[in-house]
Amino acid sequence: MENPKPPFAQPVGFDTKELPQSSPQEIACKICGALVRLDKCKIDEDGHAVHERCYFEKVSARNTPKV
Repeated sequence: MENPKPPFAQPVGFDTKELPQSSPQEIACKICGALVRLDKCKIDEDGHAVHERCYFEKVSARNTPKV
């Protein structure tokens, strides 16, 4: 009997044809689309896995005053 895949193996809301090949320990970053390890990712305000740097840049860009 095979072990079932964990629920995070296929990210919700993504077309799997567009995703890079991933292992059960990786998921596509919601911001840049590159793989991010689950043990290294951060979670954005919508509950999606993101790279820390991607999230920092997204939040920083939002908070930068427009001149």
